[in-house]
Amino acid sequence: MGIRLINYVNNQLGSPALYTDSYANRPAAGIGGRLFMSTDTHQIFQDQVTGWSLIADAGSGSSNLDQVTKNGNTTTWGINILSGDLTLQSVNFIYAAGLADGGVLFPSGGSGKISQDTTNFVWDNTNKRLGLGTATPSARLDIHSATGINATFNGTTTNNGTLQFQNAGTAKWTIGNYYSTGNNDFIIYDNANGTNRAYFLNTGYAIFPNSVIIGSSSRSSSYAFDVTGNGIFTGTLRNTLSAYFAINSGSVGIGTSSPSRLLDVSAAGNSYIRTSNTTNSVFVDILSASTAGYIGTQSNHDFIIQSNNTERLRITNAGQIYNSNPPSGDWAQVCYGLNSSGNSYGLLVSAGTTSADVTFQARSQSGSTYFKVTGAGNVLIGTTTDNGQKLQVSGTSYFSDNILINQTSGATNVKLKVRVSDQSSSNYAFLIDNSVVDLIEIRNDGLFMTGIATNSPYNYSTSGRSAVLNSSGILGYLVSTRESKANIQPIKSIDFINKLNAVQFNYRKKDNVKNVYTNELYDNITYGFIADEVEKINKDLTFYNEDGTLGGVEYNSMIAILTKAIQELNEKLVRNNIN
Repeated sequence: MGIRLINYVNNQLGSPALYTDSYANRPAAGIGGRLFMSTDTHQIFQDQVTGWSLIADAGSGSSNLDQVTKNGNTTTWGINILSGDLTLQSVNFIYAAGLADGGVLFPSGGSGKISQDTTNFVWDNTNKRLGLGTATPSARLDIHSATGINATFNGTTTNNGTLQFQNAGTAKWTIGNYYSTGNNDFIIYDNANGTNRAYFLNTGYAIFPNSVIIGSSSRSSSYAFDVTGNGIFTGTLRNTLSAYFAINSGSVGIGTSSPSRLLDVSAAGNSYIRTSNTTNSVFVDILSASTAGYIGTQSNHDFIIQSNNTERLRITNAGQIYNSNPPSGDWAQVCYGLNSSGNSYGLLVSAGTTSADVTFQARSQSGSTYFKVTGAGNVLIGTTTDNGQKLQVSGTSYFSDNILINQTSGATNVKLKVRVSDQSSSNYAFLIDNSVVDLIEIRNDGLFMTGIATNSPYNYSTSGRSAVLNSSGILGYLVSTRESKANIQPIKSIDFINKLNAVQFNYRKKDNVKNVYTNELYDNITYGFIADEVEKINKDLTFYNEDGTLGGVEYNSMIAILTKAIQELNEKLVRNNIN
C-alpha cells in the first residue's frame, strides 16, 4: 500500500510536501516545490507551479536506474567514467542520445570523447557489413578511397606484405609482396599444395613454373594461350577451339594446332602473309636445289611472280596484268588450264600478228569455244562462227535482270526497247512472232496488237471481245461461262444506285518517273464515276492496287447493276400501266 502525505504537512525542516500514489492519481500542479513519486511508473516529479517536471526515472518494470540525465553534472558529458568499468546488470544496452544507427563509436579529440562518422565508418548490422569510406557497404568489407589506394598491407622491414584467402578456416591462396632480399616481387602462392604458382618480378618479367593457360572458359578447353614444356615457346594461341598459332616439334602452325610443314598456314576464310619495307622491294624467295623463284612487290609497287629465275607474271600498280616473258612462238599468249594433250581450255588471252583475230577466248575442257572476242571487236557466245555481227549468240539465253537495247542518253526505267532505224509511225518498235505470224506488235505510234495466231486472245472468238488485265498482270478476256462461276445468285438489292454520282471529267497526265499526276490535262472529256465515292457506297464495285490503295471502279460490274435497275424500272412501269 502506498503512503500518502497531505500537501499541507511539512516535515520538521520545512521541506516541501511529499506524497506517493499511482501516476493516474497525480494531482494538478500549482504548489511549487512539491514532490510526487509514482508507484507504478517509478518516476519522481517536481511541481513547477505551471506543470510537473520529471526529475528521475527508474524505467518501467524495474527498480534499477536505467537513464541518467546531466542535471547537476558540472561537465557536458552525460556520464564520465574516469577509471574502472561500467558493469551492466539485467539490462544489456547503453543508450546515448544523438547517436545515429550504423555509426561506429571511436575516441576523438584526445580527451576520451566518443564520436561517430556515419559517412566513412559504418556498420550495417542488418546485412553484417562494414563500410570504410562509404555509408552503404555492399560487401562484408567495403573500402572506398578518393586517393586511389583502398588498402595497404605492410610487411615491416624484411617481412612480406600479403593477403591470404581461406576456405572453412584453412588457408588456400596467398598473394602479395614477396620481400626476397629486397627485390620485392609479387607472388601468387598455392597454400593447399605448398608451391608458388606465379612470380611477377620487379624487373618486368613474369614466371609461371608450370604451364600457362590464358582465356580458358573451363579447365580443359576453349583457351586462348597455352604454353607448356621448357622451350622458348611450345604451345598454342587459340580462339575458342580454333588454333591461331602453335609451335609443335619445331613446326609453326598458323590457324592450325597440328602443323604438317615447317610453316603451315590454314584458315577457313582469307589468309594473309605480310612482309613489308617502306622503301625497297619486298620478296619471298622459294628455293630448290638448282632453281629459284620468288613472289613479292618491287619498290614501284608492281607485284611479280618469278619461276626458274624468270619473271612470269606482273601486276602493275595501275591494275594491269601481263606476262612479260611469254613462251616463244608466233604470238604472245597467256593460257590458264591445259589438258593432258596440251590443248588449251579455260582462258586464253592473246595478241600479236599471226593470230591477231583472237584477242580473248574462254573454252570448255572439250575445246568448244563458249566465249570469244575477235580482233574486229565482235563478241561470240556459244559459237565459233563469226558472221560479222557485233553480238552473236547461239543456244538458249537466260537473262536474270533487265535488258536495255538502244537506250538513249538520259532515258530511265527502260526494261526492253527494240527500235528500227525508220521512225515511221506504221513501223514496228517491238515485235514477237512464231516464225509464221506475228503474236505481239507494238508500232512506233504506240498501237498495241495481240496478233492473229491460233491461241491469241483475238482468236478465242472471231467476233472479238473486251480485254481485261487480271491481278497477275495477264492480258486476256473476262470468262462468263457457268462452269467458271460459283455461288450464283440474283442481285439482291440495288438501292444504292441512286447514290452513285455520274460525272464527266478530264484525265490528268502522269509523270511516270516521279509516279505523280501533273496539272496537265488530256483534251477529251471522259464519263464515269469517282472511285473514292463509289467505295463508300459499295466496295464491291471498286478494285485495289497491290499495296492496298484504292485503284479504280469495276466498270464491267456496273453493267449488271444498270441492267438490274432497268429491269426493276420496267416492272414498275408495267405494274402502273405506263408506256
